[in-house]
Amino acid sequence: MSLSTHCVLANDMGNYDMAYELFSRAARIDLGENMKTSDHGIHAASLGGIWQCVVNGFGGVRMVNGNLRINPNLPKAWNELHFSIYWHGDRLEVSISKNSVTVENITRKNDTLELLLSGKQILLKDKVTLDLVKA
Repeated sequence: MSLSTHCVLANDMGNYDMAYELFSRAARIDLGENMKTSDHGIHAASLGGIWQCVVNGFGGVRMVNGNLRINPNLPKAWNELHFSIYWHGDRLEVSISKNSVTVENITRKNDTLELLLSGKQILLKDKVTLDLVKA
């Protein structure tokens, strides 16, 4: 579990190469060439940690002061990332590419949802796409 936790923290600190290396090591526990560690089944907690690497780390999803923040950092080796999250009863579909991030409210139980998306305060009604500016 420490690999996935450190992956998220490395991503937060801007050490993206280390974050991806830690993610890769965590994924290889059950999916790698030496799968003897899971002969009697999978490591469910480890798989949850891998999900956290992807969504919280590379997807940048956090709850900050009770508010949703999405600040993605797609790994160099990836072209895109898609995942769903639930926020205040609404299912949000998040799509990240090298150049943009899109958040779509699929269920629309709430009229608007407030979130911080790539550093910009957004009122989400149905769908929003922002260009990603890389330094």
